[in-house]
Amino acid sequence: MIIAATGILLVGIVLLDIFLTVLDANGLSMISSRIYRGFWWVWRHFSLLLPPIARHQMLALGAPLMIPVMIFIWLIGIVVGFTLIYYGGLLPGNLSHVVSGEHSRPELPDAFRLSVVSISTIGFVEISPSNMPYSLTVAFEAILGNLILTLVLTYFLSVHGAVLSYNVFVAYLRARIPRSGEPIDALKRHFDKGEARELEPWLDRLDSGLSALHEGLRRYPILYYFRPLHIERGLPDTLSALRRVVTGLNWGLPGDHPARRSANLGALEATLEDLIEDLQDRYVPIHRRTVIAPMSARAFATACASRRALRDPWLDEFLAECRAVQIATGVEDTDDVEQLYDRYLSWLPITLRLHDFKRAVRDDLGYSERVRPGRRSVWAVLASGPRERPQSLQSTSSESAEQ
Repeated sequence: MIIAATGILLVGIVLLDIFLTVLDANGLSMISSRIYRGFWWVWRHFSLLLPPIARHQMLALGAPLMIPVMIFIWLIGIVVGFTLIYYGGLLPGNLSHVVSGEHSRPELPDAFRLSVVSISTIGFVEISPSNMPYSLTVAFEAILGNLILTLVLTYFLSVHGAVLSYNVFVAYLRARIPRSGEPIDALKRHFDKGEARELEPWLDRLDSGLSALHEGLRRYPILYYFRPLHIERGLPDTLSALRRVVTGLNWGLPGDHPARRSANLGALEATLEDLIEDLQDRYVPIHRRTVIAPMSARAFATACASRRALRDPWLDEFLAECRAVQIATGVEDTDDVEQLYDRYLSWLPITLRLHDFKRAVRDDLGYSERVRPGRRSVWAVLASGPRERPQSLQSTSSESAEQ
């Protein structure tokens, strides 16, 4: 009975995890999220055996492979659970051979075979239970197999829809960034002689797309590990581009400019911060934080007056971002040094937080290694055989990636 009880417990755990993964709107699961994390850890480290360009292609296959791996684990859990139920509960004489009609003592291989043919609904072949309770159990497992197949197909289509929505949003964002690759330059088409033009619909579209991305990441944890073939379309660079737009409009414009009071801009900033906070709690906690004391007002004024005195990289980035916004929007900065300093004090905390988050995500998803350009596919690399030895990866600093 202990063996049968263990089987019942195993089946219950697997069914609960399937329910939470597929049907629960919050995307909270007991097993699948941990399996995703463990699979990604193994897949990332195994990819280190390949050259950089092949490694990137291999990592791009990680998320699609998680679904069949998870389905296989669910099915194995159900099959093993019912195997233990049959083996631990069937008594001598409860198992009959269809061909000979003889009754025999249940053995573990017979119980496993009975479980496999039951969940696959291919028939009992040569064995079947001869008592009513276990005949009903076999029927229940067959129905359960069909139900799991339906739920798995639903889950696959839902994840595919979330990935498609993510790709559409990123394509929309990237299509409006000029060839310079600077997200702030996307503001040029929304400003005419310093006046905002169709800025509100654009910000509303970005907020809607980011909200859909947040919901997809919250509902389907597998979406976090999705890695496009084009690195600039990945999650770290996408969030970085949105950060540049938000901080550029919020603190790159003078304090009295109407665009800073946009309701859609505030909504986009709030959605971005909620997404980052949720991802920190669920997937990638930040272990390395950048702690920098803001410059004093006197040092800030001195640094702004002299391009060589008391400069630091964060002040350089703030001033460069302000200049980029002014060039893109055609707005002259009319704030004095004190007002500019207040903008710097508000800009620095959120920039540091987003910088640390981007660094953590890049490290976790394997974007920290520079991928050398090349035209060889992963299949060509594998076909080259042992002559293609593993190469060392060239690490890039998060600071240079942020520039």
